[in-house]
Amino acid sequence: LFGEALFLKNEPYIRAALRGEPQVFERTLVKADGTTGYTLARYIPDVENGNTRGFYVLVSDVTELKSTQIALEQRIQELDLLAATDALTGIANRRKFLERTREELARCKRYGTSLTFLMMDVDHFKAVNDTYGHDAGDQLLKILAMTMKDTLRATDTVGRLGGEEFGALLIEDSPKDVEVVARRLHEALRSACVLTERGQEICFTVSIGLADFEVGVNSAEDLMRRADTALYHAKRTGRNRICWYGECSTEPNRSDS
Repeated sequence: LFGEALFLKNEPYIRAALRGEPQVFERTLVKADGTTGYTLARYIPDVENGNTRGFYVLVSDVTELKSTQIALEQRIQELDLLAATDALTGIANRRKFLERTREELARCKRYGTSLTFLMMDVDHFKAVNDTYGHDAGDQLLKILAMTMKDTLRATDTVGRLGGEEFGALLIEDSPKDVEVVARRLHEALRSACVLTERGQEICFTVSIGLADFEVGVNSAEDLMRRADTALYHAKRTGRNRICWYGECSTEPNRSDS
């Protein structure tokens, strides 16, 4: 009745039903017109005096219900993504970035691994908006985010913290390796010029603050505040440079004039 292929699919349900165990399962089918359909099958044992004489089969077409469910699940996924993504740049927003920072801090505390919070700010960003317009400013931020993603590793997390401030989590790197990564990112951004609709080229620089996870850091906010302090020092001492929390000197491996 079923044919061999369909019987092999349904055999486990058939044998269970013949043991007196009710069965409910879904099937995905290709209809005659080529569209996808969904059915819900019920095998209801026919039991008399403790003996299973056979079973009844009820099959319902649940295509419309299933299609609605799939559409709803997709919409929920889209909303989750929107809630975690910066609308302009497409990278993690502040909420998602701090959530990720908390996860990495917990892992560091548990396994003794390293973590560095990199905070970055575009130098003189207000002047870009005032001179070339907000569209040019937005384009600059998009290019900055794209350059961060292309320059950093897939295991590093990048996010927009607000305005022209961005963050990155550098995972399991030594201070020397972090310095190399930060400098590479700094140089890449200095070369990432923006071409406006009027054909004007906007080249920009960034200031970077770095803070390692260490004793005294108890939360994601603590680590971010330290990176922010280092960033503030970088901007206050001339911009276009990299500073570490608690150690920002003029030596070649710690500054960039």
